[in-house]
Amino acid sequence: MYERETWLFRNNLRYQLTPDWRVLGKLNYSTSDSTQRRLLRRRLYEAVLGYAYRPVRNDRLNALVKYTYFHNVPTTDQVTLQDTAAEFIQKSHIGSWTSL
Repeated sequence: MYERETWLFRNNLRYQLTPDWRVLGKLNYSTSDSTQRRLLRRRLYEAVLGYAYRPVRNDRLNALVKYTYFHNVPTTDQVTLQDTAAEFIQKSHIGSWTSL
């Protein structure tokens, strides 16, 4: 039998610079360690930074620019839909822009 220790952190930030401009952020962090073996270690990072324009006097225009960094290191206990071990490390840089 082995022991596993897991820590999870979740943070959100929203700040209104002016009535029209906003900044948003998010940070999610998860780590899991096992006494049995190093293969059961797991790490997950997700960081988001965004900038939004929502003018008060013109509600027809809304814009959001967002950047996301995602890093996932799965354990051997994490399985796919075919019941096989997940064998990949995912690192993603995602940029998005939305306007209405």
